[in-house]
Amino acid sequence: LLDIRNEFLHGSTGAAVRDYLTRPIEQGGRGWNADTLSAMADYMGVVTDDTARRLSDITGLYFSNATAETHPIVIYTFDKNGNLQYLKRRANGNDKSGGQKWGNIDSKKSGRGLKDVDPFNYNRVSFLSATGSQTLVIVESELCAAHATIAGIKNVVAISGSNGIQPKFAHRITATGCKKIVLIYDAEGDPTKQADTDKKLFRTIKGIREQVERLQIHVATIPDYLKAKDPDELLSRHPNGGGAILQAIIDNAPTATQWQATRMAGRYNAATTDEERQRIEYDVINQSAELKTIGGTVAIEGDRLTATFCSLSGTVITAETMAQAANEKAMQAARDKYNKTRDTLLKEYDTARGNGDDEQAADILNRISHLTEPQADPELNQTGKTFDDIARELYIDEPANIATSYNVNCK
Repeated sequence: LLDIRNEFLHGSTGAAVRDYLTRPIEQGGRGWNADTLSAMADYMGVVTDDTARRLSDITGLYFSNATAETHPIVIYTFDKNGNLQYLKRRANGNDKSGGQKWGNIDSKKSGRGLKDVDPFNYNRVSFLSATGSQTLVIVESELCAAHATIAGIKNVVAISGSNGIQPKFAHRITATGCKKIVLIYDAEGDPTKQADTDKKLFRTIKGIREQVERLQIHVATIPDYLKAKDPDELLSRHPNGGGAILQAIIDNAPTATQWQATRMAGRYNAATTDEERQRIEYDVINQSAELKTIGGTVAIEGDRLTATFCSLSGTVITAETMAQAANEKAMQAARDKYNKTRDTLLKEYDTARGNGDDEQAADILNRISHLTEPQADPELNQTGKTFDDIARELYIDEPANIATSYNVNCK
């Protein structure tokens, strides 16, 4: 790794990488200054064909589509015992060589991938130290996580792609003291791409809630006037004081439910056709119903999402409509579970019959006969209340500092 670090900072192969990282953002670079470049050498390096081969031999990780010419950048972190914990290969600049910015680990040759490892930079996370924080900050890219850490932001990790947070990681961070997660995803200039990013954020939020019920979840958005799509660009554009600006954005991030309702209400209010508005209403109903089916303290977030959306958009969604949607979601989940159990038992029955084990086959048939196919719940909410009514019931005189709540003006 010393050779890789030296190549990154001083080598001839690393010259093109250094040019990209220090080039102004307006010219397609990342706008790093010399101090940032030097500090980032703790997180990344540049490989030649020789050092790439040696790195693969040492780590056991082989990249089928990556060469020193197409993917010269390596990004890495170590675990708390000093062992290499995370390794990725990246194309230089925005050049997606061969159509791919990231090098793919050859799972057949390497025998493993990166899906089950801790998120990038987790080795620097501490929720219990005297100088630590009980907040975990999640960004999309490794360079954002590294740059934010250099700027003084604590407990920043990167979870890229669509894998989301692994269940074992979600439970471990709560067990070690984490109370709150703040998500900062990239701001997209294109409305369609932004809508896709928002949906990915919702899936991540839903996944966290399914795994850890009481963890506070907030979403931070970089204001448009800062002219930065992500934390790395924010810190590059504001080298003096950028860390303080980013920390303020994190500290003042709204709850995930408030963020989501505000986002969807903004899309609704900007919609120009009834069809588009109906589609957004359907998304609200559908996503609220998904939250309600999780149950526990998360269920109320489904009502909060719809109530806040209605308050901000001026539309009306009745509690009866919401109850119907939640019932349909719960029914679908129950049917899926029923079908999966039945199919598994039928396969076991065929296996038992094939093995000539009539006693086991008869037992399996008996278990199948006792399965109960889910039936729709006829007791839907028939109150006729609107979510303006429910919002008043949810929020009236409720303290604003409760972990999952915020005040909504329903006048």
